[in-house]
Amino acid sequence: MGWFKALFSQKKEKTESEKVLELFGPAVTWAASSWTVFHQSMTMISGVEIKLDSLFPLALEKMSTRLKVDFPILDSKEGEVMIAVIVAKGIEISGTHSKEEVEKVTGTESPF
Repeated sequence: MGWFKALFSQKKEKTESEKVLELFGPAVTWAASSWTVFHQSMTMISGVEIKLDSLFPLALEKMSTRLKVDFPILDSKEGEVMIAVIVAKGIEISGTHSKEEVEKVTGTESPF
């Protein structure tokens, strides 16, 4: 009976996708905070509200670099896709833009 229990109690190694999904919450929280600071600083510098479609590519580029450093698993094929989702969701959660505004800029519906 011991071998039977051992067979089913072994921990299966997580797939790359499972590892990426596991860090989604902390990464989105970080992205929301970073976006808020970035958005406020850009608004202060210009004195006017800058449209999301102008800021999103720059934010995605800067956050992508940082996310890959903080979460090395994102420096992968699956990670590239997730980074865009993480940044978009972070912007939405920050409250500066609605889900619809973010989806319009990204050209995709949010999966979450």
